[in-house]
Parts: sequence; C-alpha cells; structure tokens
Amino acid sequence: MLDHQKVQQILRLRNEGLSLRQIQSATHCSLETIRRYINNPQRGLQERSVKPRSCKMDCFEQDVLIDLFNKSKGNFVVIARCLHHLARLRKIESFKIDASSVRRYYQSHFPDLSVVKPTEINPFDVEPGQQVQIDFVEALFQFVGQDQPTRLYIFEAIYAWSRKRYVRLCPDSQQSSWYLSILDCLLKNGCPRTILCDNDKSLVISHNRSGIRFNPGFTWLCKPFGIVPVACKPRRAKTKGRIERTGGYIKQNALAEANAIGNIENLEQLQHFLDKWVIEVSDQRKYWVNNRHQTAESLYEQEKSLLHFVPEDQQAQAIVNVGSQIVSDRGTVTVYGWSKSIGYRHKGRTVCCYVRPNGSCMVMDIQGRPIISFCVPAAYMQNFDLNARPAQKEPRESTALPTEDRYLNELSQFLEF
Repeated sequence: MLDHQKVQQILRLRNEGLSLRQIQSATHCSLETIRRYINNPQRGLQERSVKPRSCKMDCFEQDVLIDLFNKSKGNFVVIARCLHHLARLRKIESFKIDASSVRRYYQSHFPDLSVVKPTEINPFDVEPGQQVQIDFVEALFQFVGQDQPTRLYIFEAIYAWSRKRYVRLCPDSQQSSWYLSILDCLLKNGCPRTILCDNDKSLVISHNRSGIRFNPGFTWLCKPFGIVPVACKPRRAKTKGRIERTGGYIKQNALAEANAIGNIENLEQLQHFLDKWVIEVSDQRKYWVNNRHQTAESLYEQEKSLLHFVPEDQQAQAIVNVGSQIVSDRGTVTVYGWSKSIGYRHKGRTVCCYVRPNGSCMVMDIQGRPIISFCVPAAYMQNFDLNARPAQKEPRESTALPTEDRYLNELSQFLEF
C-alpha cells in the first residue's frame, strides 16, 4: 500500500495531463498500481472487512461458548478442558486446543466479553520440606437436581515449595473437620517441619503481643509427627499467601469446571472430581523454580526426600477417632466403654472425644477448649466400640430410710427422750 503523499502525487500528475508512462517515470510505481489509484482515489482509506480464519472452535455454537465463558468466569484453562470434554461427547476426533488459543479466539470473536484480572501476589520463598499451609474456604455449588446452591466447606493445604495441593470436602469447619483433614493430608503427602495456619480458634486460642497460645488439641495432634505449628500474623492474610491464592484457584478453576460440566449430583462425586483435578490440572501447573519451568508434580517428587512419611504399618497408630457425646448427669464421659469423670459442671453438654489407637484420649468442648486428657486401657479398646457404654451394674438394695422418713424417725426418738 502506498503512503498518502505518493497517492496524492499520482492524482496531481494525472490532473496535470501526464500519461501513465510519464507518471510511472516520476513516481517509480507500476502501471497497474497507478491505474488502480486513479480509478479509485479512495483506495487505502476504506476499511476492509477481514473474514476471521477458520478455527477448531468453530464447530461449537456461539451460545455454548458464551455460556462456558460465563460459567467459568473467563477462565480459559477451564474453558479449554470443558471443550475437550464436549468434543469427546460429540465424538469429534483429534480435537486438541490449549488455553492460549482459546484466549485468542475469544478476543477476536467475542471482544465484548471482559475478564477481571487477578491481583498480583508478592513472592514468597521457602526451602523444600519446610512448610505446609492450611486453611478452610467456603463456596457455593449447584448440584444437579437441586433448586438452591449448596454451601461447601473445603479444607485446603499446599506444600509451600512444590505447590503440591490437597483438597477435602468437610461437613463443617469445626475442630473435628480441621483435625481429620490435617491428619489425612499428612499421612498421604508427607510431614514437613512446620505447619502454617491462620488464627482460627480450633487451632490458635490467642495471638497477641504476649505471644501465641496454640490450642492444646492442635499441638497434641502435631506432636507425634514432629511438626512445629506456626500461626500467621492476625489480619495479615498475605503472610500465608500461597494458601490464600489456592482458595481462589479452587473456586475459579476446579469448581468452575465442575459447574460448567454440570453432571455432579452429590458430595461424593464432587470429591472424586476434585481428587482427579488435583492430579490432572493442579499437579501439571508450571512454576519458575531454579531458573526453569517445572510442574508441581516434578517439584513434589524433589521435595519428597525432605518430607517425613509415616510407615504404612504405623499409620494405624496415628489415626484419630472422633466421637461426640453428651456428658451424663454424673458428669462422666464414656470412651470405648471406659467411663471418666470430667466434673458435674459439664453435665448435659456436648463434648468431642479424640482417641488414638494407643489409648491416648483428649476431651474438648464444642468450642475446642480442652477439658481433660486420659488413657483408655487396651482391654476396653479391644472389647468395646468408640461410643459403647459399659454394662450397667445392678443397683444395690439400700437399708437406709428415705430422707423424710429418717428425719421423722429421728424427731420421734428425740421427743420420746
């Protein structure tokens, strides 16, 4: 295309009566180019409608693509995975596309759709095997066949160096859910030196200028694994930014994909989907470590040698059984048939009992405050279930008179005297 000065020179020379050959000698342009600009003086000023190139995504309807964009909230990684699922359902052979191609397609075909850019997170460096970060996140999810979305309580953990993630659905975010999830994560993925948590009352009782006071139940849980608990600064979420970012990653990627697929009917299926997502998506995510890109899976393989794993024959000794019960009128709790008095002031209250296979037991109230710790004899643990009650003894016949009758009897004897 000629510049504007050259075009105006051609038009001026033509108006002066010069022939095409003369104009060619003056402008050094081909005769065909000169002829085109003389016949159409507006050439080069009109915008031509460029037809977009054909793409693999053209086989999907625009409504489907817009719906995927809205459900995934503009997450192109999720959209690419959903398109692969949809291609398999429609039996489209050799369909393969990455997130970058999906992003370019949406930018060219749907320029009106906007994406909110995530906030940048400050870099955070740790050594391999040093730390695992834990947290709970709440989310709403629409199961198939339900009118209203269900509130989910998701326990999340991430090994800070390798970015290895662990996700577990829980019925609530109470202390029992914390402890069981932490235990399952450590047994499956290994034990680091420290565990970084927020200041939830199930884990930290107080955190102020005088120091940190951890919940005795939390330290009781970590002690057999040789893990040192560490609490982040109050109201400073960035001090555990890896796990905070993981919560958004699960919502915007895993749950967004599950919602876009739309075939999850219950919590069990959702947990199975999350376990598969961790292996296929989260573990394959690449990070810039040691001056090269590496996947979380390869980084975790390097970190494994610096983590402590409980041998399989000893894992049963680390499992914690959890049971809740109401304190009896006598102020006692019964664990594996063994009754223990915890005080009359607790009668009628609901308490949680945490028991290890070696008989070590910790009793706490529903707020997570420890009440008493004791050891259950091995014979009781072998012959009773967790919430079993011992056989009730036959009440002894008392020869003592009732209180009122005894009082009248003593009064009559005094009067006779």
